[in-house]
Amino acid sequence: MQEVEFNKINNLIQEVTENLMKPIEKESEKLLKKVDKTLEGIQEISEKLLDDVKKHEKPDEKVLDTSLKSAERLSEIYLEKVHELTIPSDISFTSLIELDNNLEDLIKTMLSSGRKYIPRISKSRRLYKAEIVTIDYYLKDLNKTRKELESFLKEKKELRDIDEIQGDINEIESMVRKNDELEERKEKILQILKELKSEKASHVEELSDLKSEDLIIQIDEIDKEIDSIKSNYIRLLRPLEKPLIKFQKLVHDGEYSLGKEEIEFLKMYIDEPFEGFTKERKDYPSLKRILNAVKELVEAGHLKLKKRMEKKLVNASDAILKKDKISSLRTEYDQLLEKRIEASNQIKEEGLKTQQKSITREIKNLDKKIKELNNEGKEISKEIRVVRDKIDDLKKKIEKSLSGLIGEDIEITGLLEEKRGPE
Repeated sequence: MQEVEFNKINNLIQEVTENLMKPIEKESEKLLKKVDKTLEGIQEISEKLLDDVKKHEKPDEKVLDTSLKSAERLSEIYLEKVHELTIPSDISFTSLIELDNNLEDLIKTMLSSGRKYIPRISKSRRLYKAEIVTIDYYLKDLNKTRKELESFLKEKKELRDIDEIQGDINEIESMVRKNDELEERKEKILQILKELKSEKASHVEELSDLKSEDLIIQIDEIDKEIDSIKSNYIRLLRPLEKPLIKFQKLVHDGEYSLGKEEIEFLKMYIDEPFEGFTKERKDYPSLKRILNAVKELVEAGHLKLKKRMEKKLVNASDAILKKDKISSLRTEYDQLLEKRIEASNQIKEEGLKTQQKSITREIKNLDKKIKELNNEGKEISKEIRVVRDKIDDLKKKIEKSLSGLIGEDIEITGLLEEKRGPE
């Protein structure tokens, strides 16, 4: 097995290409000379045609004028296309393929122009018949030579393989550059994450020192209990959300009448349910009237609900109307709120509280940045894996193609190994 470093792979390909090109250079040169000679003939007859048109006396017949203008335009198009085409000086499979494509384009344009202008030229006493016949001969000869070139290229499978290998190498080089950019970005993210986590640890320690104050710890505990009450309340009210929205529509459409205060609380329990919890009287008269109305409408068939939703509505309503769970939660909430106010009032050093809020806010900001960078790092890691897989696939493809060309197993080395590591 022959090992080849990736940065030296082009040397091997050049050597293989030279060995493949030597036996076919003479045949290629022969075809190129035929093309060149035919193009010279087209150029010569087109220049003669253009020169003759310009020397022609100003026509006094409309048909003749059309013929002359058509002959002039046709010769200009032919000369323009001939001048655009370049015969390659360095013979390679790529340059021959490019020439074949350019010849095909040139012939199509010339034939298309001929179909357009030759009938107009011929209207006037078979004007420039000899020139047109000659051009037609050259075009047929050029097309024949192009087909020989096309057939010649199709037979040279090895050269097509070389051309494909070169394209794969170019793609690998592009992928390697992309991999390097991604790795560099990933390293920067890891460095920033390290700095942010260090900064967060410092803030957490600072906050811990501040929280050693008994009153602040007490307030933290109260806040946790209040959050728990909020969660329980939201959980209790969640099954009522859709039925209340449907009920609100009936009220809005005038199909059911509610007092002004009840309408306000209905909107509040839908849009800001916790605000309704804290603002209404502790016995929740508006909420209870609303729920009773909803149940009546459901039972009467005026408010259509799915069976599952109807069951949830009944359970939630019973918890509020019969078991009075919401009033119980409100009592707990008011007691905790009163304790919190008392504890807050006892904190004389307002600066301590402000400082705590500032540090907590900073920690939250850092957590957000850390989360965003972690997500970005994960996406980059995924992209790196995709790029590396693509490089591996291309590498194996090149190894297989080269092995077939030189009759010996090839292994490409020095490609990304030093960059592999934990992801």
